Amino acid sequence: MRGRRPTIDNVVPLTEANEDAAAEREVRLLQRAEATAVALRPDGMDEETAAVWDRLAPLYAHPQVGRLKPIFVPAFELACQARARYERLRAFLVENGETYASMTRNGLQQKSRPEVAQMNVAFGQFRSLIERFGGDPFSDRALLSATAGQADMFDEPEGIDFA
Repeated sequence: MRGRRPTIDNVVPLTEANEDAAAEREVRLLQRAEATAVALRPDGMDEETAAVWDRLAPLYAHPQVGRLKPIFVPAFELACQARARYERLRAFLVENGETYASMTRNGLQQKSRPEVAQMNVAFGQFRSLIERFGGDPFSDRALLSATAGQADMFDEPEGIDFA
């Protein structure tokens, strides 16, 4: 092990009080994320899009993630719409299958449903939009490395709690 050995005065013992404080802090952060997601939720969303928003927005609005800001709400809403469309098409295809039989002049043929192409387009739209928010490991790492060591001009000032 490298480095100086710790002295007793700079070692923080793991006690139940520390664990309780960490748990309370995490609960407060989750509450802030939920409140931010509710405050930023746009009006006029359809039911499916609203359900996707309610599921995804708190994850991106979490104070430790901080990717859902008021200026990004329209793009995030589009991502939620694409995800809702993808989920609706996926449920349809699970129920009805991805192919159907068609009698043509060449005999019985198996054809792909048009919903398969629509689902692929919706998935591509969702993926391209959610990547802007760090929605996959590669884009998350790229966003973190792009801002490493740089301060965000719009970060909350230290010592001020806006919650």
